[in-house]
Amino acid sequence: MKRILLAVLLVGCTEYEVHQQVDPVLPGEDTSVENLDPVNPIAVPGVSQQVKRNVAVQLDGTESYDPDDEWAELSYVWSISSTPEGAVATLSDEATATPTLTADLLGVYTIDLVVTDADGLISENPATAVVEVIPYEDLYVELSWDTTDLDLDLHLINPEGVYYEDSDCYFGNPEPDWGAAGDATDNPSLNTDDEGGEMRESIELDVPEEGTYTLYVHYYNQRDAGVGYTIPTVDIRGDGQSLAVIEGPRLQTEGTVWAVGTLDWTTLTFTGSQTQTTHDALGGPSYND
Repeated sequence: MKRILLAVLLVGCTEYEVHQQVDPVLPGEDTSVENLDPVNPIAVPGVSQQVKRNVAVQLDGTESYDPDDEWAELSYVWSISSTPEGAVATLSDEATATPTLTADLLGVYTIDLVVTDADGLISENPATAVVEVIPYEDLYVELSWDTTDLDLDLHLINPEGVYYEDSDCYFGNPEPDWGAAGDATDNPSLNTDDEGGEMRESIELDVPEEGTYTLYVHYYNQRDAGVGYTIPTVDIRGDGQSLAVIEGPRLQTEGTVWAVGTLDWTTLTFTGSQTQTTHDALGGPSYND
């Protein structure tokens, strides 16, 4: 019975019809998968960074890529798109993957990156690096002198400040409130009021404000010193570096004040002086009050 059924099914069919039909391949015909349209490269500008003013920071676009070609060589164009008002910012090697930015004012700087692949396609994704220029920190001023039991006093006056007033940090005003209320980081602190035993005083200020500070050394009292003169030295440090070590003139008379110099905190530049004046000439109260 099975043989009869098979014969019936094959009746009327040709040999070609009982096999799967396959289209012939013509000479020169492309049998590969159809090519996809090229894809634009992707710009990757790196992470946000913080830097101090006038210090070069390196940007990093090396993670940019071409989805079509893992090994593609990209070309780079960086451009500064925004800066704080009045700032001067400079890009170096802006046609490379790793340019550098140098900026002079505090605030946020944005730098755009565009990359181009070997097909001439340009990245279209938003790609912006953010660099924040932050303040210098950690002002430290130390006064030392070379005569035991003789009393000198260190004075640090804030920008636009006045000698012997609230803007002056000294033994009579050792922890003035100079900045935001309740914020101790912007207030200076006189560490000790030494009267000659250690022959050393210092003032610290974690986060100074912008501007120029003035430094004085006051010959307050001879006390029990065997001689009435001394030579002071002031050591100034800021933002983790030495800014100046300056030896002063010989101070020989009580009430004499050495105008040590000025410190421009916006540039960490110290301008020294050997000028001597007096406590009275600076507007101080009656001597030794």
